[in-house]
Amino acid sequence: MIIYSKPEIEISFLRKNFTPSHLNLNLDFTFDGRTALEKLAIEIGLKSGDKILIPGFICYSAIKPIINLGVIPIYYDINLNLTINWSNILIHLEKNDIKCILLVNYFGFIDKEKTKIIYLCEDHKLKVIDDYCHSFLSYFLSIKTKKTIHGENVAFNLNKTLRTKCGAYVCKSSKKKNFLILKNKKILLSIFYFIIHRIELINKKHNILNINSDMVDKLKNNIKRFVFLNNGKKNKSNNKSKSQIKKILAQIISNKNYLNQIKKKRIDNYLNLYRMLKDIGIEPIQKIEDLYSVPQVLAISDKKGKLNKYLRLNGIGSYKWPDIELPSFTNEQKIYLQNTLFLQKSIVCLPIHQSINMEDMKYIVEKIKDFYL
Repeated sequence: MIIYSKPEIEISFLRKNFTPSHLNLNLDFTFDGRTALEKLAIEIGLKSGDKILIPGFICYSAIKPIINLGVIPIYYDINLNLTINWSNILIHLEKNDIKCILLVNYFGFIDKEKTKIIYLCEDHKLKVIDDYCHSFLSYFLSIKTKKTIHGENVAFNLNKTLRTKCGAYVCKSSKKKNFLILKNKKILLSIFYFIIHRIELINKKHNILNINSDMVDKLKNNIKRFVFLNNGKKNKSNNKSKSQIKKILAQIISNKNYLNQIKKKRIDNYLNLYRMLKDIGIEPIQKIEDLYSVPQVLAISDKKGKLNKYLRLNGIGSYKWPDIELPSFTNEQKIYLQNTLFLQKSIVCLPIHQSINMEDMKYIVEKIKDFYL
């Protein structure tokens, strides 16, 4: 690919003498986003036979672990601009036939209608799962902002930002957890071996990091010893390994300057690509209307259904979502999910992440224009 669908990790902000700080969040890590949703469902007390209201426009693989618990999904349609359909939610609130609602913040955008629904669900004593698997930065950079309202039970997928297989969740009912303690050994391997690999590549290419090869080797050995040899036993070596692990993870996630740089770059890229697409007659599906949403991609509608394949053949990391992973609906359900079915066939997600530049975006627009000519 010339233009990848996900960003490269930039690690030039790593500092030798950085001291990790604990973030004031009731957050726990999981292996991926779908496991975070499952753990959250369990923690808020969903059990077999309970009904949960879920947007039809979603990956089935993401909700399958919840369904495997015996929880019964009831699907609702969304608007064509990927916002919550208020009337579809109200029907079920009036029927009082559900125990929980899943709200999805699509592609980094925080839905302004969500606040009303969260307050209404509180009145009806309904649980809400606020799905930020596309939108970790939108949540994380706005949690202390009084003007934005988030659900009390939130799920993440850090892969969309950090390119590493890792999920996490916040649950109101859980006891306080240390944001930087990871319990799953697979997560440790997934995150840190990938990061170490990126450190080595960037060091070899640019020689700009303040990290030498001895430091990298020591970190590798510490991780290997912690994951494979110590088996969680408390000893001096294990504590030292944990300290090294926490140091890198802390710098990536708690470095607000770094995350705000990503936010600014993504918003700038989105606005520039948005403008260039409108100039050739293409209307993007979502529009930035607040100061908190950090776009993951720029979504457009392709009624021909072949644009994504054309872009990928030309080296552009676009993709369709949820594509073939849309849940299987009954004929009766399809009647009430017309927008969902249309979006599944037509939506194309264009990269706007921090690793691409203006020339990349001009190339994307050029190829889209060529396709429709």
